[in-house]
Amino acid sequence: MIKDFLILSCIGNNDKIALRVNEKFYTHDFDQKINNNDLLVTSILNLTKKYKVNFDSNFSILVNYGPGCFSSLRISIAVAKGLKISKKI
Repeated sequence: MIKDFLILSCIGNNDKIALRVNEKFYTHDFDQKINNNDLLVTSILNLTKKYKVNFDSNFSILVNYGPGCFSSLRISIAVAKGLKISKKI
């Protein structure tokens, strides 16, 4: 069972990231007027710092892969892969 995880739902509109840590759930909505792809990594870092997330082998990343904007989906997958490689999650 997945205990702690990060959800990336960047499909082009109503983009959100969500975080479940220690049985609590937190979400972050993106402003529609700003290019969200530029803010994705910064938002993830701010959210994980704010709630003191410990990345370990039991942490998971879930990516919504459609339907949606192709470039937003590719960026979400690239960010998830980068986190997986750098944090060994």
